[in-house]
Amino acid sequence: MDEINIHVPQTIEARAEYMELISVRGNITSGQSSRPIMGIVQDCLVGSYLMTQGWVDIEESRFNDICCAALLDISRFDHIRRIYQQNYPELTQQRLQAYIDRFNEEKAAKLKEDPDAKTEELDMERAERVSSLLYTGRGLLSMSLPVHFNYRLHNKANEKEPVLRVKAGVILEGSIDKSAVGPKSGAMHHYMSQEDGVDFLTKFQRTVNNWFRDEGFGVGVADCYPIGIDETGVLPSVKEAITKAYGKAKMAETTQSNPAIAEIKVNAALNAARDITVPAAKKEMRPGNRFLPLIQSGSKGSIANLTQIVRLLGQQNVEGKRLELSCIDGVRSLPHYREQEDDPTRIYESRGFVRHSFFMGLNPQEFWAHATSGREGIINTAVSTAKTGYCQRRITEMLKNVTVEYDGTVRDSTGRIIQFIYGGDGLSPAKQQRIDGQLQCHIGTKLEEINTEYEIEAYEKGLRLEEFKETHGLTIIVPEKDVEPEMPSPVNSGGSEAGSPGTPGSVGSVDRDFDD
Repeated sequence: MDEINIHVPQTIEARAEYMELISVRGNITSGQSSRPIMGIVQDCLVGSYLMTQGWVDIEESRFNDICCAALLDISRFDHIRRIYQQNYPELTQQRLQAYIDRFNEEKAAKLKEDPDAKTEELDMERAERVSSLLYTGRGLLSMSLPVHFNYRLHNKANEKEPVLRVKAGVILEGSIDKSAVGPKSGAMHHYMSQEDGVDFLTKFQRTVNNWFRDEGFGVGVADCYPIGIDETGVLPSVKEAITKAYGKAKMAETTQSNPAIAEIKVNAALNAARDITVPAAKKEMRPGNRFLPLIQSGSKGSIANLTQIVRLLGQQNVEGKRLELSCIDGVRSLPHYREQEDDPTRIYESRGFVRHSFFMGLNPQEFWAHATSGREGIINTAVSTAKTGYCQRRITEMLKNVTVEYDGTVRDSTGRIIQFIYGGDGLSPAKQQRIDGQLQCHIGTKLEEINTEYEIEAYEKGLRLEEFKETHGLTIIVPEKDVEPEMPSPVNSGGSEAGSPGTPGSVGSVDRDFDD
């Protein structure tokens, strides 16, 4: 941020306009792309991912401390326990039995040491409370969700549970990643009201930060050390990939008579050396590696970054081409190379191929090649920043006097009608979702929310759902067990599969990361 300006509205009209135009709740979803531009990122995102990798137990005292620190509503304890009991009766019973067995073992051990020792009696009420699924990472994060919220997303953030499922504001299965809580189309807060969205993001961030503060997380040199590395610091699979790339490049040079086509094929062969090693990068990392949670949650980085750290950097391109022979009458790229090299390694290295990884370290010539491609990115960023900034200024100046009048028409400052009704339909894009490439309202989400409200009300009044419907004359559509409306699958971050064709994030829709 270059500067901070404070604006103090002086009139009631100005204050009302500020509250509508620049309030946080009114700007969670962008009207330009119909997707959230706010979400959970970085530390909090990887923390929520780790909290939902299975049933992560949290001590009762620590759980309560986090609830108080995050200003969560502790009256929801019973509701979350009830939902877990309904969906996982066997698991909650197993946890209770394990708690009882552990208590009895500790009691027997104490009596064995001292037969006259006084021992505490088992408090079954506390045992049921502590052994419930409430005191887990999923239970804690459920405290920040609206009580009527239902959600389902195929994000594959957890290999054992590829579907993230939320019922009545309780996380039942799956793991949270960037596609679920980040600035993404189809994220949880995309289907919440403005007030619920602000409340959810605030509580969620406080909750995870308090848990993560005590848990701790860090990435070190040990996380960069792959399995199977030899004394030269190169993986056998990388050597094999480089040898194949050199062979294909040599074949392209000798079999193609057109120099331009030969150069394109050589570049493609050398680029493939890095690409074919990407799938193996995960498998060659040691168990407990802390790079992977960052990537799989979408917090930072990608598999391509991990590949460059532990495997190789590969071909470095400037303007889509290999390094030019621009030194000493156009026969060398740098003076450090001979005019006619015999070693394939030196030949392709001189044109920007980096066979080493960051973990192993680059030689001076490789460092130079890497810096040349990096500078291109810096220049493009600097140039595009000025261009887009000026473009936005011109658009803003043109549109700043355009308003929606009381008769529903869109007019400029002279009173000239630009549209008879805003957007042609009078609907705000910020209130809609992009489904199958079109702006629509996700009615199924609201229907599920209404159904859940009635179910909770019936339970609180001690009525069966059928009795409740008859009493109030309601028609409630109750979905079959484990069958819930499918949420559109967004383009997920690193570690998650891309959305299916025609859904938000697919080709043809606007879905960009504003935090990258």
